[in-house]
Amino acid sequence: MDSFLQALPALIASRPSELQLLDGRNQRTPRCTATASWASTAQGAAFLAQDHAAALLRLPGVGDAAASEWLQAVAAYHVGAVRALAAGDAKAAWEQQVRLVGAMKDLVELELARRFLRPRLVQTVYVDLRRVAMLADAEAGGGGMLEGSAAKFQAGFSAFFRGNKQAALVAVNQLLKLNFAVNQPHLCKALFGNIERGMLGPDLDPPHGKFLGAQFPASQRATYFYYCGRYSVYQDEFREAQKHMHAAAVLCRAHACAGAQCAAPAAGCACRQLQRVLAYLVPVNLLMGRMPAPQLLQRHGLQRFQKLQHSVEYGSLHEFNEAMAENQLAFIKAGLYLALEKLRSVVMRNLMKRICGLLVEQGRAGTKGRQFDLENHVLPVVRWLEPDFDLEDLECCVVNLVHGGYLKGYISYTTHKLVTAEQAFPAARLKVAPTISF
Repeated sequence: MDSFLQALPALIASRPSELQLLDGRNQRTPRCTATASWASTAQGAAFLAQDHAAALLRLPGVGDAAASEWLQAVAAYHVGAVRALAAGDAKAAWEQQVRLVGAMKDLVELELARRFLRPRLVQTVYVDLRRVAMLADAEAGGGGMLEGSAAKFQAGFSAFFRGNKQAALVAVNQLLKLNFAVNQPHLCKALFGNIERGMLGPDLDPPHGKFLGAQFPASQRATYFYYCGRYSVYQDEFREAQKHMHAAAVLCRAHACAGAQCAAPAAGCACRQLQRVLAYLVPVNLLMGRMPAPQLLQRHGLQRFQKLQHSVEYGSLHEFNEAMAENQLAFIKAGLYLALEKLRSVVMRNLMKRICGLLVEQGRAGTKGRQFDLENHVLPVVRWLEPDFDLEDLECCVVNLVHGGYLKGYISYTTHKLVTAEQAFPAARLKVAPTISF
């Protein structure tokens, strides 16, 4: 390690001419081999040295004093970060990484962005800053380094729009990831506005009305759409979330490993990214009234949604409560719990539809087949599924169904009867994305 640190500045200064420019278009991370995070400062030091050496050695020649001074500063920050990690001081390494991020912004101010601001270099520096911040927070027991990294990203990324748009998209994606990591998704709105104003192509009726052009790498476009979808879920805009996640899933599917799903996909594998996208697309589709195929859930390790899907499809309130309780922590961590709670109305709607259909078959729905005794006929069936239910709970649920458009009718509180329209349970009429096999 020491010999590498001593030789690095000289290597950066010489930069062998046979190395091609690292422009992000001809570089491809090996599938199923990427590391999502660092387990220790020692591992971080090794990966940091490797990442930055690979990125810095592929920069073009110096050519002038300003470029030479910038490269020397970058080399010094990098060496300082690696040495701090090797010594077990993650906080000091984070401070050096923050200076390195600042150097990326200096490229634009020094008018060197056209020569040195490469997407792979930006991604390397920003990803490593996030990882070092995670190590520093773990070392200090939550010192706020991750939140500080988000602030540093926010202060510097806007300069990239004047330099390299591909590098700007990389920076925006890393900032989106940080905002969700620190539980501040509301800060993403301004980033989406910057992307729309500065970088989007012609109107093709996808998320936000536009797609990113094909000149941007598919991996970065998929990442952007994925976080757009998560933000739409956060805003309860499920139709927009479906469009975003569907676009991301199509891109991931096109670059997934050949054949079947990976047995154990790593963080950088397209199969793993497809799995993460489907973890949001499946519940959003459930909210939109679309049931996923059981084979899809099995293939992509999404069995936690199987019981939820079955409860929605058959109106099983007890099974729905079990599914939500069993996966509560996972749903909360993903930011899906409150959204999935909205399925409770769909479950209750399907349950009421089955009960009313049964009562009509038995001739217990009045002379016209549209009056249902909540106290004597409906409540006993519901109590068989949920023993704690009482008449007030049932009437409250029915009122919510009427208010939400899931049921057409009204309640007579004097007789405790539900009077429905001829078509009491209207089908949802939602415009959805085209079906695709994942």
